[in-house]
Amino acid sequence: NSARQGMAEVFYNMANTLTRGRSIEHALIYGNFALYIRPDYPVGQLLVGGILEALDRHDEAIIVYNQVKSTSPLGWTARLRKVSSLDSLDKTKLAIAELTEMAGEKVERHDALVALGDLFRGKKRYLEAVAAYSKALKRIGKLEKRHWAILYSRGISYERADQWEAGERDLLHALKLNADQPYVLNYLGYSWID
Repeated sequence: NSARQGMAEVFYNMANTLTRGRSIEHALIYGNFALYIRPDYPVGQLLVGGILEALDRHDEAIIVYNQVKSTSPLGWTARLRKVSSLDSLDKTKLAIAELTEMAGEKVERHDALVALGDLFRGKKRYLEAVAAYSKALKRIGKLEKRHWAILYSRGISYERADQWEAGERDLLHALKLNADQPYVLNYLGYSWID
């Protein structure tokens, strides 16, 4: 709508291009230029937050993610990314609380529950991971090819919780959804050998 917004877009595009190369520090400079010119720029905020995460500057990433308005179409994504930074800072209780709150806010969505399952699985809290993935799968209802990863993750969690039969069932179901998925084939094959 203005030359100012156009200039912010130019800096955003430069930053976005530089993130794909080996110039992540330069990407951060251009991303910050974009936000200086246009502070309320959700796409730019997500980009800068992601760059800060890549640089292990999680405290700063959280600040940037918190600036994305909840009314923005990218507000939900910013909250999900903030959770990742919280966990990286060993603020796991806060991350779990945020994901639990998000799962309660939008009962039609499953992504917060999947992220919660991933967090629990990463912390070797496998039964809690199974519960989160199960709630996510229940919300989805009819599974499609793209949902194989949730079954794969729950299958791993079951297996790690010494519930092999349930894990095997999920892994086989994941293969029915996506027969050529190498991660599932590999995990299932090694599990059968063991």
